[in-house]
Parts: sequence; structure tokens; C-alpha cells
Amino acid sequence: MNNFQERTVPHAVITAMAYTLGETECAYSDVVNLDDFLKANNFPNLPSLFGWGKYRKTAGDIFDLAIDTARKSLASSGVAPAEVDLVYVCSTCVPGDEVAHIKYNVRLLAALGLCNAYPIGITLNNCTSFLSAIAMAASMVQGGRYRNILIVTADKVYDETIRFQNFALLSDAAASCIVTARDTPGFALVNERFLPSADPVEHNRGKDDSPLYSRVCKELLDGARLTARDVKKVFTSNIFRPITQLKETKLGFSKDQLHMENVSRYGHCFSADTVISLVDYSATNGFASGEHIVMSADAPNLRASLLLRRLA
Repeated sequence: MNNFQERTVPHAVITAMAYTLGETECAYSDVVNLDDFLKANNFPNLPSLFGWGKYRKTAGDIFDLAIDTARKSLASSGVAPAEVDLVYVCSTCVPGDEVAHIKYNVRLLAALGLCNAYPIGITLNNCTSFLSAIAMAASMVQGGRYRNILIVTADKVYDETIRFQNFALLSDAAASCIVTARDTPGFALVNERFLPSADPVEHNRGKDDSPLYSRVCKELLDGARLTARDVKKVFTSNIFRPITQLKETKLGFSKDQLHMENVSRYGHCFSADTVISLVDYSATNGFASGEHIVMSADAPNLRASLLLRRLA
């Protein structure tokens, strides 16, 4: 039995995870500049190899997606909108100027009935933003000043010519969860690590930064006195399948520990990948009390990982 004493207070529970996808499902072959992309990157048209399959598009904006998934989280959490103290909004890019952002705040808070929630935006850490927000929210709840924090991430591709990147097929999507002081089913945060590359470069698109990934994984597991074998399941960014598999197995995880089904099912949903995959996996498999999972996300020059433990 592992006697490691978690440094987090068990009353910060991560719960009510949900997601919303763009309403239109497309095949990878529908991407407008597919041939140009393949030629520019010297890629063969082999979807089974890379995990190219479906992706999602929305005619709305990121706040349409965010509001929809947030409603799902609120409905399943038992937390009334008026009881939410803070709302973290994560996105790689919030379009518009200062005036537009004020309107977004009003729209989000009014649509969800968040009459007491203070909005906080997180964006510079790109596709690692959702995981960092979860860790920050857990710390705030553990501090005792806040009881219920809603976290939402939402992104879409506004320029179809960049739907394919040289590491992933991008999908319009949103995800959400609540971190609460209530006694409720969910996950406890055991440990977290967020680190930048020792050698950051401006045009880092899918760069293999093995030292960074190794350091994050080692510090994450060593800090909890666990090994890779103690982890039930690993959820990662939905980048091309061979990249994901190589990256994570080099860290000591087996192929069976990796959840990669959503690479071909949804594509890369920006910061929402890990929560979407966790929701899908839980719906068909579930976790026993005390089992550990790892959620990891990559962004150019950045790596973020959470170690969670399933609560009874």
C-alpha cells in the first residue's frame, strides 16, 4: 500500500466533467488544403498511420461552445449557478478588442446565471491552459476562500487553411468541469507539474522535447512516490498517433495505458483533449476508488501534467 501523504486537501474535488463538439462532423479529406499540406510536410496520405479520421466544425463562436458545455457541468454537479465563486475561461485566442471582451464577460455570466462568479481568462499557455486552470482552482478551493470554481475551455479554427497542422488535425470543441469543496464523486489532485522547454524556439510545432517530457513525468510521479506502472490510464493531447505513442512509451507507459481512440474520432481539440477523453473512457470503463490517472497536455515549448486519484 502506498503511504504517500497527498499534499492536497481531499475536499477539493474535480467533478462534473463535460464537453461539447462542433455540430458538423467532417472527414479529414474535407480539409480545404489537404494536398498542399501533405506536399509541404512530405506526408503520405495514410490516415490509419497518423490517426486522421474525423474532425468537428462549428458555425458559432467559442462562447457558444463554452456556454453549452458549462451548462452540462452545472447541471450534473448539483452546484447552483449563484454558488459559483470563480469561472476560469481558457482559450488559445479570444477574438476581439477590449470592448468585445467586456461583452463576452457579460454574455457568459448572464447566459449561465453566474451572478457571483468572477471571470478569469487564461490563454498564453496555449493547449496546456485547461490543466493549469484545474490545478489553480484546486489550490484556491483548498485555501478555503472559494468553494466552487467552474472551468471552461473552448477553441475553434477561424481560418480553414490552418485546420491541419504538422502535428495534428484541429477540431472545434469545448470542455468543462467544476472544482468544489463539496463531498461528491470525482477526482482528487495528487500532484501537478508545469514546465517550459530549456530551449524554447518561436516556431516550435510538434518539436520532440524529450528532456522536457521526461522531467515533467519524473517529477510528477516521484513527488507522489509512484511509478508509471501504478497509473491506470494516461490521457494526452490528440496529436498524430505515432507521435503520441512514441512520446508516452518513452516515459515508461505501455501502449495499453494510453487512451488514443479520440485521435481519429475527434482530432485535436486544443486544451479540451484530456477531459474529453476522460469523459468518454469513464462512460464505458470507469475507475475504481483509489486508482490513479495521468492527464498530460503539450503546447509549443510547454508540457503540463496532472496526477489524479479517483475518489469513492
